[in-house]
Amino acid sequence: DPDTANAAVLAASTGHRVAATLHADSAIDAVIRMIALIDPRYEKILPKTINGLWWQHVVRFSEEGRDPLPIYESIKVDATVRLILEGGVDKLQQLPNEMRRQGRRTMAEVANRLVQDGKAKQLEVSEFLNRRGRSSEN
Repeated sequence: DPDTANAAVLAASTGHRVAATLHADSAIDAVIRMIALIDPRYEKILPKTINGLWWQHVVRFSEEGRDPLPIYESIKVDATVRLILEGGVDKLQQLPNEMRRQGRRTMAEVANRLVQDGKAKQLEVSEFLNRRGRSSEN
């Protein structure tokens, strides 16, 4: 909710370590969601308060005996990423390249690795990616 988001940004801006969760479709979408939640006065300080982003979804299977699998993506907010965040929503499309520069994978790359390793079927992962609107990241 907006009050909690504002309080988190303000606390982080004064040096407090804040861990927060919110519903989002990707690590990038988490930034978009935060911008939508916070008071516009705090948009300029938001990039300075974020140290990292982590997104995950647990894929569950209807077949008995199959363990759920996490699909995730993360990014450390270093100086380069902070500049992207400061550039606003239009610059966020640059984040997947920064994830790769950091040696991290996008959710699509993680999902495809699960298929390559035989832990999930292509159809299971494709359905998940299509449902989340992430098939363009393949």
